[in-house]
Amino acid sequence: MKNRFLLFAGENYYPLGGAEDLICGYDTIEQAMDAYDKMPLEEYEEKEWANILDIKTLKPVKFFSNEKWREPGW
Repeated sequence: MKNRFLLFAGENYYPLGGAEDLICGYDTIEQAMDAYDKMPLEEYEEKEWANILDIKTLKPVKFFSNEKWREPGW
């Protein structure tokens, strides 16, 4: 399935909310994580959070906060 994983990201202070925080879709979790890690900072003042959603299962599969990636259910 193409673009199975959706990357949402933003700043804690200025989240846009829901679909407006969507960055792009990716074929793998690793591609989504890599895209976030390589995002230029001028897009945001700080890269504070990110979520990766699996559109096949409709469940989040990765979260980014406090400068690291983690699995759901921490």
